Amino acid sequence: MAFLAREFGVQVWAVDPRVPASDNWKRVCEAGVQELVFPIQAEARLASSTPA
Repeated sequence: MAFLAREFGVQVWAVDPRVPASDNWKRVCEAGVQELVFPIQAEARLASSTPA
């Protein structure tokens, strides 16, 4: 997640069902990409890719 943000300057929505977002946030801050990476604890397969 940090690699994509750092190397390409893209926003990353890091969705992981098992790792608490607060744990990932610590890693995001350590990597210095907190303006580009947004950790979320959720199941990505349940998210809709169709606009409402």
